[in-house]
Amino acid sequence: MGVPIRGKRNPYLILSSREPIVDIEVEVEEYSKPTLVLENNYGWQLRLALTSFIEEVCNRLEQPLKVSISISVDKVKYPPQASLYAITTIAIVKTVAEEAGYELTDEEVLKACNSIDEDAGVGLDYVNGLRTELLIGEGIVYREGEKPIRLSLPPLTLEFVGEEEVANDISNEINEALLTLITKVAGNIVIEYHDKLNSLGVENWFKHVSRLENALYYLLYGIKPPEEKCKWTPSLQAAYAICLEGAGLGEPVSLK
Repeated sequence: MGVPIRGKRNPYLILSSREPIVDIEVEVEEYSKPTLVLENNYGWQLRLALTSFIEEVCNRLEQPLKVSISISVDKVKYPPQASLYAITTIAIVKTVAEEAGYELTDEEVLKACNSIDEDAGVGLDYVNGLRTELLIGEGIVYREGEKPIRLSLPPLTLEFVGEEEVANDISNEINEALLTLITKVAGNIVIEYHDKLNSLGVENWFKHVSRLENALYYLLYGIKPPEEKCKWTPSLQAAYAICLEGAGLGEPVSLK
């Protein structure tokens, strides 16, 4: 849950799969210039963001590196690029630290990733949230700069469908007063519904959240609402569609 809005820090409800479905191998070596070798193609947005991240890592080390990455995804044909980016950047920082003989805590890894992102020009609060959830290992409500709230939720299975690029972002054209009101609406949706999954049941909860958030994605980014029983979630210069189990549009994933 959550709608990203430029220059704003809104809450997100973030869950990950109960079983591991992503396997990543990262190798680093000194090289003549910063270089990314990405074996699998999961989208130009992911490649562009990883390239910027690696260039900033090299700037900080004052040492060009060749970073070879292999990503293998089980069960999901079109995984969300934002999630792959969050997982991969954690793996890059851990690998670079290990090669240099350092052992970082999860908190140090998280701070390093978020700081590198900011200087690399990526700096997305929901990506910081994804990394936080991954390192905590359970569902959270996340807002940048605040302590995450851990969640206890009933079993939840959603279908992972695919992405649509953002091609008509008007958030920069909306005056600040109106954008602040839209931001409050987006934030209040998460606040209002983050603890109602148990009481409403999955289908009613999803119906309410999807209608509200899909409307905001269309308002801000011109992305039309997806099929019934589906909703948009944030990705890299894109929106990613998830659906209730049984929609038949993607692969089911059990979440925690």
